Amino acid sequence: MCPRLHVDRVALRLVCTYHGPGTEFVPSERFDRTWLGHAWHRDHARPQTTCEPNDGVLAARTGDIVLLKGETWPDNAGRGAIHRSASASAQTPRLVMTLDPL
Repeated sequence: MCPRLHVDRVALRLVCTYHGPGTEFVPSERFDRTWLGHAWHRDHARPQTTCEPNDGVLAARTGDIVLLKGETWPDNAGRGAIHRSASASAQTPRLVMTLDPL
């Protein structure tokens, strides 16, 4: 589970949530990539153009098949799909399948 917004260092990843809330993502143009992963927890001020971690986050529906282009897709360095795992708990479990090409 990856609860923070991030990009994957793969060419392509297929994600399908069979049970529970679906994978969350943000449009790439709305997010300042310097704040991905652990970075948005820094103590110093965020730039005004930064999309806050919960601002504008979209979610796939249960059963949707999502293809996420990663950082190693040809000519895609610095443009990988920004996404995160949806919250899960004992009350709202998730069953997710991810596939990466070999």
